Amino acid sequence: MDIYQNKLNFSFEYYNQILNKTGYIDSFKGKWSSLNGRKESSLFKNLVKSALRESIVSSYRMEGVMITQEEIKEFPASNSIYKMLTQQQQEIISFVEVSNEYLSNYSKVELSQKYLKQLYKDLFKKENLDTPFYSEYKKKPNRVVAYSPNGTHKDILNTTEPYLVEKEIHEILTWTMRQMNSNLMHPLIIIGLFTYELILIQPFQYANCRFSYILTRLLLLKSGYTFINYLSFENIIERNKLDFFDALKGGQINRYSYEERINKWLLFFLTSIQTAIIKLENSIENPVDEISYINERQKKLKNNIRKYQPVKLADVARRMQDVSINTMKKDLQQLKAMGIISSSGKNRGTVYSVVE
Repeated sequence: MDIYQNKLNFSFEYYNQILNKTGYIDSFKGKWSSLNGRKESSLFKNLVKSALRESIVSSYRMEGVMITQEEIKEFPASNSIYKMLTQQQQEIISFVEVSNEYLSNYSKVELSQKYLKQLYKDLFKKENLDTPFYSEYKKKPNRVVAYSPNGTHKDILNTTEPYLVEKEIHEILTWTMRQMNSNLMHPLIIIGLFTYELILIQPFQYANCRFSYILTRLLLLKSGYTFINYLSFENIIERNKLDFFDALKGGQINRYSYEERINKWLLFFLTSIQTAIIKLENSIENPVDEISYINERQKKLKNNIRKYQPVKLADVARRMQDVSINTMKKDLQQLKAMGIISSSGKNRGTVYSVVE
């Protein structure tokens, strides 16, 4: 039996939701191909820069490196200035340069263990890692970890044992290549399953988050989703970390058993791309700096959330008694739609944080 195919054995309800998501993304893919003349405009060039900045910041933050978009807003090109930067800034510049090079040559992606190791080595060659980590799979166990803005962290999920990494990477690479070459399964489903496996395997000792995001982007580009360079689904994932971990747990809880299913993960993966597309469409249709258009009440609300985050609606309401609950709810919805704040949880358990 195909162990990966079995993980996609969903109920009719889930299949309908997944088909709706893939249909939406493919529909935008068709619209995107009709924008050829506009992609050279300053708007689209700025969208690429903005998406790259958001993706880098979110990828680092998911690994516990608390940087902000302002810290990497402008990367100086001159060697004299480069030498004056901190080691972390130099590492980020190197990461950007190498990832751009690989993403520009996505047609040459070769799904092999040799390619994965070379990609990893190139992405992190300037970081202060022990030499064996550059091109070898992990030697010690690691876990999927959740980091919070205050620097604390919590182990969330077990990952593949080191002695099984090479075997599991070989199996998922073989399956992915076979499915992509057969054209029998939707590429978004194939890539979603591949990304799930990569996250739970955590093949390298360090920086698996950034590595998996780059590889996922490469596969999306190779499958014709070229608009991916203009949006940041990594930013959407970071803003919905609780849902991200919950989706992974939905499959991992039955890892290595016949009952393992990735329906929650696949929906989360596709929804993240869909949400990023909606944000991209809004940026194209309304190319303005929305943050500058929020009113004084909304600025006060944003600052209150930032000071005490993560906070519930009731907590904010106690501190801003001059604003009605209904008005506050509308402001929260607007700030969230703009990408200024994020939320996690449901109903009265919902908490809000500012997206830095």
